[in-house]
Amino acid sequence: HEGFQQALEPALSQLAEELHVEEDDFVQALAHVDVAALPLPPERQACALQVCSLDSFSNFSLLMGSEARAAREVVRCAALGLQADADWQATVRAYLRQNAHRFADAADAVRRGLPLNKQLAWTALHQDYQLHLEEPLEEALSRLAPPLDAQELLEQLAAAPTGPALVATPLAPLAIEPLRAFAEYTAFEAMMLSLAQQLGA
Repeated sequence: HEGFQQALEPALSQLAEELHVEEDDFVQALAHVDVAALPLPPERQACALQVCSLDSFSNFSLLMGSEARAAREVVRCAALGLQADADWQATVRAYLRQNAHRFADAADAVRRGLPLNKQLAWTALHQDYQLHLEEPLEEALSRLAPPLDAQELLEQLAAAPTGPALVATPLAPLAIEPLRAFAEYTAFEAMMLSLAQQLGA
């Protein structure tokens, strides 16, 4: 817990400065917050739990327990492992850069509040995405420790979530979006439109 506090000290000082509050008063106030009672979605609850763990060992214990449970999830393990795999990341980035222009007109329409004009070519592009990334994905998963099976991962990605949503640190978009896009067309479309909007901003 002390190591956690030390690691977050610079970020805490910056946050207190931005909020125009005294750092000590802020930390002491956090100790009395009941994170479970906050009307927040799971990913926001995770962030709230991190902040409230600064001056509360009980909250810190809850935080580490939730992160440990989340770490056993196949999809999360794969996403975190692939996020650190330079070859996989380079392959994904190269494909996205080469094909984002195909969504540029639609992204511009969305920015201007116009209806989204979906194109049949996007379905073929999704199939091309799967074909292009299938072998790199299998190879990247085999490099993880322990290795993960691509078929099991895809089944988990396609399955509807069961049980309560995880209260854990949200995955970075570049970690999870390429995997969801591989398994599902709608996720692929959303990822490509988002990227096209960013490039055109």
